[in-house]
Amino acid sequence: MIMKYLSRFKGYSPLVLRFIFLLYFILALQAKVYSGEAINAFSEQLAGLGFPIPIFFAFVGTWMVLIAYLLIVIGWQVRWAAIPIVIYFLVAIVTYHLPNNHSISKTMPATVLLMLGLFFLLNGAGKWSIDEGR
Repeated sequence: MIMKYLSRFKGYSPLVLRFIFLLYFILALQAKVYSGEAINAFSEQLAGLGFPIPIFFAFVGTWMVLIAYLLIVIGWQVRWAAIPIVIYFLVAIVTYHLPNNHSISKTMPATVLLMLGLFFLLNGAGKWSIDEGR
């Protein structure tokens, strides 16, 4: 009986998950993840991994994900916005976290954001979004 009652709210789960992106976005802004210094540090990491034109990829990758977060939070073009998030965090896990044998606690944020990206890619924005017209 309780499960039947709870299933009425199933359509709102993407809204709750979009708030996780909002929280991560706010925390990333507070940590100055999108500052010039952070992009330069990211560029140095990419250079160490052998990426060509690391400053370009650091800048594009950082801002692409920032814009994708915003699109997901407002619920517009969510499936398209999820694609760069999935790519970004998959690359981060495969090229940075795994080769450096990072602990689960250090790898977990990237893994969670990858899974959330996959969720939104497959399911869309859900209720209370621009995509759904509510």
